[in-house]
Amino acid sequence: MDGEAEIYATFAEESPEYTVTVTENENATASLINVDENGGAVNTASLFTLMSAEDGITAAEGEEIYVNAAANSNYTIDAVYVNGEAITGDSFIIERNSTVTLEVFSISTGIEAQTYDAQNVTFGSAVVGGNVSTVGASRYIRYWKQNDQNNVYTTDVMSGEGEYSVELWPLEPETTYYYQMTESGEIKSFTTLAEEILEAVEAPVSEASIPITETTYKTLSSTYKFTILCDEELENAILAVGLFDNANRLLDIRAAEADGDDTYILSTPKNTNASYAKIFVWQSFASLLPLGGVETVQIE
Repeated sequence: MDGEAEIYATFAEESPEYTVTVTENENATASLINVDENGGAVNTASLFTLMSAEDGITAAEGEEIYVNAAANSNYTIDAVYVNGEAITGDSFIIERNSTVTLEVFSISTGIEAQTYDAQNVTFGSAVVGGNVSTVGASRYIRYWKQNDQNNVYTTDVMSGEGEYSVELWPLEPETTYYYQMTESGEIKSFTTLAEEILEAVEAPVSEASIPITETTYKTLSSTYKFTILCDEELENAILAVGLFDNANRLLDIRAAEADGDDTYILSTPKNTNASYAKIFVWQSFASLLPLGGVETVQIE
């Protein structure tokens, strides 16, 4: 000291620190990377300190944690969860002590799978499915747009062998989609209809009415499944199956080319009061005429 001096200090509140760990998974591994400690870079492995699932990492509140996840051979990671909530992308901001878990399912090419032809294709949806005959395998559909093959989507996974059917929705009109049952089934395709085809549809009275009964196939999304047995003269005709309530209001409609016995699946919002399905020959975009060539209507 060589004279009078004023001494002072400034203080800042310290951000709390939290711990992040990874739940062990026998079919995949994950490491944790503190992006903020590595200058925001996540593409140069030499910059990282990769922590094992057992050790986890400690990070300050508000820091970004990158999850470096990789599945074992014949498995794929469908989602990454932090404290039970799925994250978008590969990282999250830490706000409390956190646990990372991985949702993993098998994509083994040894699975014997069959892909069925698409049914009930409209401008915004299609029903696809298939069969898996390998004991202990999983069932799901992979699908992607023709012009965007890098983005492959998968439907909900069901465990065990057997048949599988799902409605893909929403889809883009006039777009070709490829799909297959697991990664072993044959890759097939369908093209959605033009959106205008369902405009100005009225609900005329039809003699071919199918009552909704307790045996009609339903799911939580109010899906109704009908098998229509058609006359030979109707082969290659464009049919429409509409779903109606007690007031004869049109709830939903599907159009498809008749080819012998056809199965139609119609979906409405949950708890919709659907009473009848009516069948028509599609004569134009704006009007429907009653169908007179139905031999038998069988409800599955």
